Amino acid sequence: MTDSSTAGYLAPGPPLTLPLQGKPLYNFVGAIIAGVTGLTSSMIRPAFQSEPPVVPDAGTVWVAFSIDERRTRAFTYEQHVPASGNVSGYSYVRQQEEFEVTARVYGLGVDGGADGVASALRDGLMVDQNREALSVAGWSLVDAPGPIRPVPSLDATRWSYRLDVPIRFRRELDVSYPVLDVTSFQGTLYTDVADSRGRTFNETVSVTGP
Repeated sequence: MTDSSTAGYLAPGPPLTLPLQGKPLYNFVGAIIAGVTGLTSSMIRPAFQSEPPVVPDAGTVWVAFSIDERRTRAFTYEQHVPASGNVSGYSYVRQQEEFEVTARVYGLGVDGGADGVASALRDGLMVDQNREALSVAGWSLVDAPGPIRPVPSLDATRWSYRLDVPIRFRRELDVSYPVLDVTSFQGTLYTDVADSRGRTFNETVSVTGP
């Protein structure tokens, strides 16, 4: 992997662990929904799969969820960490990412099962203990889930009762890059200096050696 000792693009890598992406990210979100609603993991599934699993029987309450929007907040910054022990120097980029999850709760409208699960998801995330897994992973709940929206859905030849529950999460992302420590410098450094009256002048300094 290219590091900062040579020219070229830098890819993220050790020593920091890359943030959850792709399937591990969906597995984590699915585990949160299952834990809060009390549904089995087989009834919690990502939406829009290339080969969708068989739709559960009528009357079975289940959830399909998607991550619909991801955005980073302002104040992203880069921090360098000097070499220590066997770990080379590196820099990391830290930023806050917010993303919206839409949980689609399916069931029969007459039995109230879907309504109960949608409400359990909305209300359960307000309980501190139910957010413990989020805290451990460096996540947080941005605001109260909802509103709950009824959306009739046609699956094959059957109309399903569906409730959409939007949820917004926030997580802190630290991604490391192989930017090594500067141990020596040879060349010309151009910098600005100011006099006692605040006027700025250009100054050139030649530096050679460690």
